[in-house]
Amino acid sequence: EYGKKWTNISSGIPEGNSAFVHFIKEDPGQKGLLFVGTDNGLYASPDDGKQWVSVKNNLPPTPIYHIAIQKHFKDLVPYFWQWFETGFQKLRRFHFAGGEPLIIKEHKTLLEEIIRQGHSDHILIRYSSNALMLDNDIMELWKYFKHIKFAFSLDAQGDRNHYIRYPSDWSTIEENLRKLDNTPDNVTVSIATAIQAMNLLHLPDFVKW
Repeated sequence: EYGKKWTNISSGIPEGNSAFVHFIKEDPGQKGLLFVGTDNGLYASPDDGKQWVSVKNNLPPTPIYHIAIQKHFKDLVPYFWQWFETGFQKLRRFHFAGGEPLIIKEHKTLLEEIIRQGHSDHILIRYSSNALMLDNDIMELWKYFKHIKFAFSLDAQGDRNHYIRYPSDWSTIEENLRKLDNTPDNVTVSIATAIQAMNLLHLPDFVKW
């Protein structure tokens, strides 16, 4: 009606200065599912704006200026990740640090997307990992990248390492070291050791091992 009649669709969005709306966006895969970014956070409506609920996901109150629904990850993400998905050509290296990056399910998806876009041959990847759960499918993807530098976090051998890095299993560690030793030539493996009171006097034996 070109503005002759208006309907208020702000139910559920708190009133006040922080309610300023920066954008409204519809999910391309689900008709009627709307998202609004305000100065105080993100809100979603499953019914074309009749009712809104806050989307927090542990985020503090913060202005949301844009979002995207990633085509390949099928997830709601801030604008940074939309750029990230299309910006691999500008990146030259990643560093995935522990905890344990190899058990994150999105990690494989990320590598596959970089390969799909044809940018893996100019990207170096560094890992800091306990390597207790090596994923053969992920290791198979490494051959497509320029260089993989894998730092295996290991502080001692046998039972001493089990005590320091409980509940590490030494037989699993040896098995995974053999796997890493049989990776392609573009993969460099090193041992990353934290020197501490529990291993200081045993470092000479560890080095000999």
